[in-house]
Amino acid sequence: PSSHNDSVVLQMAQAHIEGITDYLNEARRSSEQAMIVQYLGSNIQKLHFKLSNTNQILLRQDPIQWVSINTDEQQMTKPRQLFMFNKTLVCCAPKFKKKARVDVVQRSSAINPDQFANDEVNLQCKWYCPISQLEITEPDYITKDAPLITVTG
Repeated sequence: PSSHNDSVVLQMAQAHIEGITDYLNEARRSSEQAMIVQYLGSNIQKLHFKLSNTNQILLRQDPIQWVSINTDEQQMTKPRQLFMFNKTLVCCAPKFKKKARVDVVQRSSAINPDQFANDEVNLQCKWYCPISQLEITEPDYITKDAPLITVTG
């Protein structure tokens, strides 16, 4: 109760404990983020720069279908994994090993650290570009065109 002699001291102690907890949680998040970036930087094949040397922070990762038109004007789709860092967008071709191909749900979802730890996925960089050179066009809901990402420069 607030009328207790130690009430103020206990409230101050609780505030300090909450501050320490927040600090520890933030330090853990920062450490995990650095480990993820370091792991991706050393395991994405054909990436021509060091992610860990450029203070990159992984903001998001998503599986996509890359659509292209071949010389016979046939539409082709290829699975790709996009990694959006605070400074760079990286597009990779995921190569799933045979045991990972069995689980269709796992294959279509975002790559998770367990897949990396078990060596179920190899990543090969297809392209990358600075975020400052990206232009994202909103989808046209009337014609149902998908959003486009354009690389400038």
